[in-house]
Amino acid sequence: MIRRKANVYKLDTPSTTLLIRAEGTAEFLYYGERLSVPGSDYGCLFSEGVPLFSCGAESFLSCSQAGTALVSGFVFQRARLTEKPVISPLPSSFSLPGKTAGQTLCLEFAEESAKLRLFFYCTVFDDCDGVVFSSRLVNGGRKEVSVRRLDSLALGLPGGLNAASSRAGEPMILTGKGGAYAIALLGTGEGMNRTQSSGAYTRVFSGEGDFLPDRILAPGESLSSSEAVSVFAPDRGEALRALRGFFSRHVVRGKWREKERPVAVEYDGRGKTPEEIFAAAESWAKAGAELFLLECPSGNCPEPEEEDAGQAREAGALAEGIRSRGMKFGLTLCPERAGVQDPVLKKHPEFALRIPGKTGPEILLDLADPRVRKYIVRTVSAAVSGTKAACVRWKFGARSLLEAGRSGYAEGLCAVLEKLTEKFPGVLFEGDFGEPCPGLLSCFQRFRAPARLFREAGICPQTAVSFRLSAEEAGGRVAISALFGTPGFRADGPLSPDGAEAVGKFLSFYKKYRRAAEYGEWYDLGDAGGVPGICAVAENKGCALAAVFPGKEGGRMFWKGLDPASVYVVRFRSEKGAAEYTVSGELLMKGGIPLPEIFSGQARNGQAAGAGPAVDESGRTAMLVTADKSVRGRSA
Repeated sequence: MIRRKANVYKLDTPSTTLLIRAEGTAEFLYYGERLSVPGSDYGCLFSEGVPLFSCGAESFLSCSQAGTALVSGFVFQRARLTEKPVISPLPSSFSLPGKTAGQTLCLEFAEESAKLRLFFYCTVFDDCDGVVFSSRLVNGGRKEVSVRRLDSLALGLPGGLNAASSRAGEPMILTGKGGAYAIALLGTGEGMNRTQSSGAYTRVFSGEGDFLPDRILAPGESLSSSEAVSVFAPDRGEALRALRGFFSRHVVRGKWREKERPVAVEYDGRGKTPEEIFAAAESWAKAGAELFLLECPSGNCPEPEEEDAGQAREAGALAEGIRSRGMKFGLTLCPERAGVQDPVLKKHPEFALRIPGKTGPEILLDLADPRVRKYIVRTVSAAVSGTKAACVRWKFGARSLLEAGRSGYAEGLCAVLEKLTEKFPGVLFEGDFGEPCPGLLSCFQRFRAPARLFREAGICPQTAVSFRLSAEEAGGRVAISALFGTPGFRADGPLSPDGAEAVGKFLSFYKKYRRAAEYGEWYDLGDAGGVPGICAVAENKGCALAAVFPGKEGGRMFWKGLDPASVYVVRFRSEKGAAEYTVSGELLMKGGIPLPEIFSGQARNGQAAGAGPAVDESGRTAMLVTADKSVRGRSA
């Protein structure tokens, strides 16, 4: 885990090593493939490291007092092993007691003129290759300090790396001759990744500070950054897979981390009679759906003490009626928003969060206000308890920290969700705000996501991502997207006969490969040298599901993650026909398999998942391939 020799700290994960020299200053010496030979004098091998602080270079910290910058005054004090810092309510990683162990190195710096202390933390775990970074600034002086930036991660890497640009909230990928680095922020909104190259090395920073207003740190106060995680792997695909493993093991919390997430149906019940709602639920249950997410006819939750008793009974009766028809019941709520005429804003106008330039019939509630947080916890608790809901789909009010306008909003959201998940540990909380936010997997057990197939930057575990289709799409071009996650549907009424057939076939296929799709290992096939694609392999390697992008002339597919000693039946399906081969796992991975002619020249629109192509967001045609262990036995 973490060992010290002389002035060098060696931080080991199962496959990687991070070396930090801590004497007089703090320097990164090495980060890459694990160094396993004991007794090495690592310090003598590196005459010059990459400093954590560097005068004249960009820093992960930006703060000032009375207009005077303070960064250059920070001096290294000491390094020590410590407990992993708690940054609640912000999203953070954790170790499972009795299952995983973690160790943390703390680097301490001081700025004497303003009496500031800076703590930089590095945590490693014994079951994954993620290295977790965070920082904390403490004002021990008598004057206020303005903090412009406090990054989560500052890292020294080899020079000559190519940094792939990424959208906000997605990981940064850096590739070079030695391998690939992937860096992700466990924040709640927008993040900023920055690099600075100087030939011999590359400095990398990651944090949310550039998206937030300056923070005033009063005497005695402290400020903690979000956490960031870094992994190293031989190639880009393996680095992303390592990130997904980290989030699955050390971010996803609660009883749902090991449970299959139910197939959900979103249904807007506003303006619908109970009979109409029950008819819809019954038809979807027969097709194989498992959870009915109802946006109630009464709209969002009123305050419990103001709630009409008849309204409460109606919601409870709807929930019970849906359960009696073979479905779990869930609620769709917008707890952070209120209409301008809602009783809560008439009674408490100060609850409104006014965002410059933002107007409309709905207003955000200011989650930075403790009274607002108490109100939301109370109203959501009443709705869940009154209906015995198994799931809450949480439609976000603020799409980002930028929109909310202040960091206290994000912290308030996390605090609310922390209380609710503790109060209702068996309830599945699903976040819906356009894109999955991996850091919030400490609060949500699943995210509703846009229907995409080839999420090259995706780092959420498959179990935590749900793609929602219409009944028509179950037999169309985007259906494959939903297979690589937890599928779900949007509904406006009972299924038609054709819709019921399409949804039934889709869910029957999905449930056959559910363990691979949700809990299997996910590999990027493009790194193997054949056609690009992804595959998910079940834990027992008994079956696998893949989506590939054949070229005009087909191509060759190299599988990953199969049992080399087992024989698999590989099935291809297309509008032009079907093909089936029986091949050893070893040959499928080492020699590959040519795509059959039925994959050549595919049209850009297709048929049902499992029977035809789908199109990803870039317009590429994708084909679904399955592999199942043969009952004939094992290969020679």
